[in-house]
Amino acid sequence: GAYRSIETYHSSPLEPELQNWSSMALVSSRIVLNSDLSGQQQIYISSGLGGQDKKLRFFALFAAKDRLPFTALQREIIEREFRFQL
Repeated sequence: GAYRSIETYHSSPLEPELQNWSSMALVSSRIVLNSDLSGQQQIYISSGLGGQDKKLRFFALFAAKDRLPFTALQREIIEREFRFQL
């Protein structure tokens, strides 16, 4: 459906100036798809904050299921996974 269409367009945009917009649309679509499949509501908030050197800027908020602070191990895993993705 829509996710695959956005993914296809993003891999080879017809208009290079739409590359950033297709990136944001792809992230948003992934969040919606993940919410639908997991049954857990995900939130995506976008703002006009710019990136640097043609990179997008994203901020994320994580909350533990029980609303308790993350353990040292959980923080380490989150930080390691983000470094891997970035």
